Amino acid sequence: MYTTFQCSPSALPVPKHVLVAEDDTELRRLLVCELSRDGHLVSSISDGGELLDYLRGSALEGGFQIIPDLLVCDVRMPVWNGTDALELIRALGWRFPVILISAFADEELHRFGAARGATVIGKPFDFDELRARVIEDLQRTI
Repeated sequence: MYTTFQCSPSALPVPKHVLVAEDDTELRRLLVCELSRDGHLVSSISDGGELLDYLRGSALEGGFQIIPDLLVCDVRMPVWNGTDALELIRALGWRFPVILISAFADEELHRFGAARGATVIGKPFDFDELRARVIEDLQRTI
């Protein structure tokens, strides 16, 4: 089950929907708090299985889930991983930005992400760097 939050006015003309997929409870809560504080409408998912269900629900004709404006996704999650999610997102023709976060952000993962139009940020990361990347990616989609 996913949850949605928005705490502050967005710096963007219209608040954008950011989906956070992260299995670490504390990091997920922190991501939701920080991104919603920046004015984004933030939904969170706790594992890869929920992410797969969410994406399937968004892909259905008259889908019951809202396609996000941006996805922040852990790479290594139970059930289904972030790289498989990115492959499905692009296979469905969705062009929304994806930011992959990983404690194992090696050169191969960076190349994989770049080839599919995604950003890779290594853990631990600086929240200012993540914020800047979120805003930059969202502004490109306006």
